Amino acid sequence: RCWCSAAGDPPCAVFVMGVTGFASAMNGEYIRSAADYDGRPKYKKRDDSKCLFYNARYREWQIARHVGRGGGLFAACSGGDAADPTVLQSGWRVGAMSISGMRVQASFSPATIVVHGDRASFLGLAGEYKLLPPKKASSVDKVLPGSDGALSGLGPAYRRIAHL
Repeated sequence: RCWCSAAGDPPCAVFVMGVTGFASAMNGEYIRSAADYDGRPKYKKRDDSKCLFYNARYREWQIARHVGRGGGLFAACSGGDAADPTVLQSGWRVGAMSISGMRVQASFSPATIVVHGDRASFLGLAGEYKLLPPKKASSVDKVLPGSDGALSGLGPAYRRIAHL
């Protein structure tokens, strides 16, 4: 189970996929923030370039540079009843243009991982690691594996909590 959700809660991470052409930069993993926005989960792209959130004023899910009005809107999808973006029924759009094939899918990162074996021991990576929340994860995103007890990269970031 993820650090930020219990069974039945919105996912801790989602993947935006299926966007082609000029808008393809929206594709990628978005990690759930600790605080919701307008009563729904808020997600931030791993590289901090975009946010995925519910805008109650317009009753739609949006991908934008920043949360809220004036945030550099990239895409939107009607869905006032959707508890999270993975259950949206209508299509996404950029302005008046529909984006066929775009979808948001849950990504469940394990809360802890165990790294073991001869090579892991040799590299100093053997241990148990805990999934970091997005705020803490962004501070170690550029840390090389094993340095300062962190494992990170393009996906979720983990901090070592025990050595093996």
